[in-house]
Order: sequence, then structure tokens, then C-alpha cells
Amino acid sequence: MRDISRMFEGLLHSYKQVITSKVELLRLWLHEAHRVYSDRFISNDDHDFFVKILSDKLAFYFDQVYH
Repeated sequence: MRDISRMFEGLLHSYKQVITSKVELLRLWLHEAHRVYSDRFISNDDHDFFVKILSDKLAFYFDQVYH
């Protein structure tokens, strides 16, 4: 729960004048996900798997491509 709350805290600290589109909000969400979770990965394989999950979900739910 603490990690999810840290992600939402980062989202809520953004300025509405800066986040003006769905794509910008998704990019901020990706940034927060990496900020919160990336330090917990033990190997590059873990990180690659995390990026694959993010990519799959962005493509499925938001029709966006993650690089």
C-alpha cells in the first residue's frame, strides 16, 4: 500500500497547467512507477519484465506505445 500511495502522491503533486493531456498523465504515471519500483529490482531481467508489463498494459488499455 505504501508504494501505491507514493505513486499517487507523485501524481497529485503535479500542476494541472503542465499535465494537459492523457499522454502527459500517462508519462507522469510511468515516471512515478519507475521511481517507486525500479530500486527494488535485483537483476536486469526483473527490470525488463517490469517494462514489458508496463508496455503491454499501456498498449491494451490506452492504445499507447512505451519505449
